[in-house]
Amino acid sequence: MRVLPWCLPVFVFAGSIAFAQSPPIPDQQQKFVSIVDDFAGQYRTAPNDMARGTLRPKRAKALCGFMQNPQVNNWVGTVMRLDSAKDGAGVMAVLLGGKNVHAVLDVQIEPGSPVHDAAIQLKEKQRVVFSGEFVPDAKDCFFQADSEDRGAMTGPGWAFIFSSVKPAE
Repeated sequence: MRVLPWCLPVFVFAGSIAFAQSPPIPDQQQKFVSIVDDFAGQYRTAPNDMARGTLRPKRAKALCGFMQNPQVNNWVGTVMRLDSAKDGAGVMAVLLGGKNVHAVLDVQIEPGSPVHDAAIQLKEKQRVVFSGEFVPDAKDCFFQADSEDRGAMTGPGWAFIFSSVKPAE
């Protein structure tokens, strides 16, 4: 099992992507994005910081209640970033969709691994089907790159370990 560094790079994803025809979004992914979107909306419209401060733990409880297993299969997204870290490991971020910017990112894709070999064939803004698992976290249910509430609630980047990725057809 890989250990992710505690100091993950923070990726900021802005703008929108026009989605081409692709495989249907799995129910589990739709529910995940819906929960995150709902709490992002509540965060934006909360009357004050005290009210906003109550939402992150509530979202974590909702996510962990819904997704008792961090593994996902055949989710659909759009590649937002393909890069390499200083140590040569691959970095990939995939946008999940929804009203807000939600992404999963893996910063330690081992060179020569099947996921790395598949990822180097991809292009940014390409639709993909992927599987893997979220990195569990006590605070947010799943670990996020952004520790500040505003970013974590309105544009989360979820730490993720890809087990497979392929172009959506």
